[in-house]
Amino acid sequence: MPLYIAGIETGEDPNLVAGNIKSGVTIEGVAGSTDVRDSTDADAAVGNVSTGKTFYAGGGAIKTGTL
Repeated sequence: MPLYIAGIETGEDPNLVAGNIKSGVTIEGVAGSTDVRDSTDADAAVGNVSTGKTFYAGGGAIKTGTL
């Protein structure tokens, strides 16, 4: 995809790929990846998840439960 700054084409935008766009959003014809999700409403903590089970916290950090 071309990159435009102030209406002037400056070249290709290497960051305009599905892996950088959340699921359900399309930008310049590039659909977001189902692997990119908004998890800001999640509220589990390590103490809420069974010991040895893993989950992803905001920012994509993997956590292991301690319940």
